[in-house]
Amino acid sequence: MKYKFLFLLVMILSSVTLIGQNTDKKLEEAQEEFEGFGYDQAIEKFESIGLSEIADKRKLAISYWRTNRLNEAEDIYSDIVRSEGHISEDLYNYAAILRENRKYDVAEKWMKKFVEMNPTDTRGQDFLDNLSDFGKIVEDRGKQKVVRLKINSEEQDFGGAYYGGKLVFSSSGQHSKAVLRKWNGNGKAFLKVCSADILPDGELNNITEFEAKFSRKYHDGPVAFNSTGDLMIITRNSDQSNAKKGQRKLQLVISKKKDDKWQKPVPLPFNSLDYSCGLASISGDDKWLYFVSNMPGGFGGTDIYRASINEDGTFGKPENLGGKINTEGNEMFPFFHANDHILFYSSDGKLGLGGLDVFVAEVRDDLSIGNVFNPGKPINSNRDDFGLVIDSDQKRGYLSSNRFGTGVDDDDILGVEIIEPFLFGRIVQGVVRDQDGELVDSAVVSLLDGFTGEEKQVITDASGRYRIDNDRVNSFSIMAEKEGYVKAEIISSSEKRSVLDLRDMVVRKHTKISFKLSIKETNTGYPVSEVIVKLVNKADSSITFGETTRFGECIITLDNETPLNSVGDFDLKIRKDGYLTKVISFKMLFEREGLYDLNEYLKRELEQVVKMEKVNVGLDLNEVMEIKPIYFDYATSRIREDAKIELDKIVKVMNENENIRIDLRAHTDSRGTRSTNLNLSRKRAAVSEAYIKSRISNPERVTSKGFGESELVNKCKDGVSCSEEEHQQNRRTEFIILEL
Repeated sequence: MKYKFLFLLVMILSSVTLIGQNTDKKLEEAQEEFEGFGYDQAIEKFESIGLSEIADKRKLAISYWRTNRLNEAEDIYSDIVRSEGHISEDLYNYAAILRENRKYDVAEKWMKKFVEMNPTDTRGQDFLDNLSDFGKIVEDRGKQKVVRLKINSEEQDFGGAYYGGKLVFSSSGQHSKAVLRKWNGNGKAFLKVCSADILPDGELNNITEFEAKFSRKYHDGPVAFNSTGDLMIITRNSDQSNAKKGQRKLQLVISKKKDDKWQKPVPLPFNSLDYSCGLASISGDDKWLYFVSNMPGGFGGTDIYRASINEDGTFGKPENLGGKINTEGNEMFPFFHANDHILFYSSDGKLGLGGLDVFVAEVRDDLSIGNVFNPGKPINSNRDDFGLVIDSDQKRGYLSSNRFGTGVDDDDILGVEIIEPFLFGRIVQGVVRDQDGELVDSAVVSLLDGFTGEEKQVITDASGRYRIDNDRVNSFSIMAEKEGYVKAEIISSSEKRSVLDLRDMVVRKHTKISFKLSIKETNTGYPVSEVIVKLVNKADSSITFGETTRFGECIITLDNETPLNSVGDFDLKIRKDGYLTKVISFKMLFEREGLYDLNEYLKRELEQVVKMEKVNVGLDLNEVMEIKPIYFDYATSRIREDAKIELDKIVKVMNENENIRIDLRAHTDSRGTRSTNLNLSRKRAAVSEAYIKSRISNPERVTSKGFGESELVNKCKDGVSCSEEEHQQNRRTEFIILEL
């Protein structure tokens, strides 16, 4: 029969609150078994009696619950909550059992009744505050993967702590003594501390008892270690019992390693025979001990506390972690994740899927508790889920659970693969330098959240350092700027780390960049004055204008400051009435500040000469541009590949000169009949016209005509013998300017 892990909770709480008295002999015997954790025996005796009192029914229901007989527990609690004399805790327990049976809608109804009956209970308030988020936790969103491990057995295996490449955990299945002592609560052996090797795939292997000399008569474990592995905190039953009740509380003991040997454990100073302390975890800086206790002054049930670990090895006074963590229910199994300042723990007092659910809490730099949330499936299930531990990189971990279908019997250790790490925002930090490597202070660093669009700003200190605390873990862009420098920017991915150290941001000192340009006329070589020069910086779409002097020269200085060793990307546009407008695109590496000869650079790098063609209406563009004749093969109107290159030049002119209109005129040679040639020239004109129109703005600016053989340019008319080259001269296309 499966037993819930709540036997440890029972040990911590020491006893179950019993309501009502019955002096009947059989009931007294049943109650003795119940109070001694012999739930199977209690059930057997209770079932032999016709129970009428609500208090007796409650004990039987709890016995069923403790032994995982949830359907029987549900049936009895269903009767209790509908009977006179029920208390608010009956409503809460009934709802809890319904959740374990996955009857969430019915559980919600009874939780609301619990809130009505006990409106001040924090468990009810947490339920109402988080009810709208229940759909998120009941759905597996693929952020983690939980797998069954091969090591699980019919015994109890749970809890875990990393130590020297091993997982140290508690188990009732490893026995080093000849006499096997069993605990009455579940008929299994008392817990011992065991260890197992962690294999690369996360499986556990080679299970052995961790330290046989620590084994005693009663429960030992779980354990916690400090960061250096030379200090261990063990949870165990006290050697002494409460004189009044004869109960052995849980206590925390400390053992230190000297000369590679663990020393005899010593009890911590805040242990007591009146309450329990156990289930410890140590912070990454070894300054704080987190643990569970039901000491007086808490919220109810078991709470999570924290005590300082002083440099001299003494411990400070325990402090309760407060209402963001603790409830009137039971909070257990704290695990402090050092790298990300996260506290994982389990609770049955907050809205969950059933039984103990794992919760994730943010621990801020000042040790205050920030946001707390339930990660939902698959970390949590409708049963008890607890003891989550995760490696330093948040890649893998281990979880304890008694969920159905994952183990052979009782509590099992499950493997956890972390697909999306648990984080509460992150710190983004780095350094700002100039191009010479000097630190830049008083620079404004701005972080723009890629999801919310929110912006945060800080100022670099005297060491050029900055730190921005961002509430979210989204992708972002970060920018540094300072007067006299060119701003620098970094686009970050949504890498999942709580502290993100960025590469240095380099802000370059402002430099002045100028271009010298000389423009001449294509045919005459004379300087062209009053040319409007427009330089567009593609990086930021900024525009700088200039105008040529009577010597055809101008100097353009960029308005925006430009960093050295950066590459500028520009469009150079030159325009003057009566001339064809031109656009030249180029990129340039700025290795120095000052004046650059643009003519020389364009000729050297692009083999382009900056010249302008004077044009007027009626002019054929072939006369002023380097356009080769648009030739066609004999008797065809198909555009040849070499002709497309030349037509593309016309397309460029049309796009650079938005007001120009042209008439495209196609001619043929004299071979063939006149009517055939006329039709052929019209077809050639039409296909050329269509080619250009499909590639320019305002395509109505292009018209075309076919002239056949009516305007030959040489002697090759009918009856005259000519070479193929001479005939091809007549198969030409003209581009006559109609309007400028």
